[in-house]
Amino acid sequence: MGAYISAEQKPEPQPSFFKILGRVQGQQQLVANEQLDKFDAACMKCDTNRRAMQTIEACNPPPDAEAKIEAATESFPSFLNTIRGSSIVFFIDGLPHTRELATIYLPYHITTTPTFSKTLLHEAIHIHQRIFRDQWRQVYALAWDMRPWTGTLPAELAARRRLNPDTFMDPLFIWRDSYIPLMVFDRADAPRLGASHCIWLKPDGGHNSVPPPGWLDFFLTEKSALCEHPNEMAAYILSNKALAAAHTTLRGAMKQIFGIVDE
Repeated sequence: MGAYISAEQKPEPQPSFFKILGRVQGQQQLVANEQLDKFDAACMKCDTNRRAMQTIEACNPPPDAEAKIEAATESFPSFLNTIRGSSIVFFIDGLPHTRELATIYLPYHITTTPTFSKTLLHEAIHIHQRIFRDQWRQVYALAWDMRPWTGTLPAELAARRRLNPDTFMDPLFIWRDSYIPLMVFDRADAPRLGASHCIWLKPDGGHNSVPPPGWLDFFLTEKSALCEHPNEMAAYILSNKALAAAHTTLRGAMKQIFGIVDE
């Protein structure tokens, strides 16, 4: 006969990695997010972003959400345990993104897509970037020679700049003290979130439409959605284990700053 295990001896059940909110809680969370990061207010102040911005309407999670999310988190790298307890809100339609107060927003249909696990990992990394912003700044400087840039954009580019909630807390970085990647709408007269591209601003105000010398040799990509910001580059690299040279230097910097050794 097996040994008796008292209630006191039973291991505590592991809590769910994320807190999945329903429709009403989700709408309340959106209000709390806006109070913290003022992202929607910033979009409303810019004509192009106001016309292109998503309308977020929270909804109840899909029936398979809890199971799909738990399955995806089983393969999360251990450094993401520090974001355990963050919230997920599902909304009717739009692009996955994060907001302050450690909240991930996911479109309702996304759990049915074959890339859901990678998408969730990508957004979870954005949450980690929010919580440990100062440390990630150190990582980007050490790995890629990228640092926050606080200069003033030319008015024409400021009017076309596409805001991104995942990079809003540190919106602009400069690479090698020479170029600032900047995401702009393809058309200022008809702005759409899915119609934008990256340009390369020089501190003196000039800009190029192609990556600067040395960028492609190291990062191996000119895809605008990656080039626009180190947060996006890091989340993509870590969720896809892609871009070999940039991946290697990123992992080395994360080991030095965070003490991360797992893959």
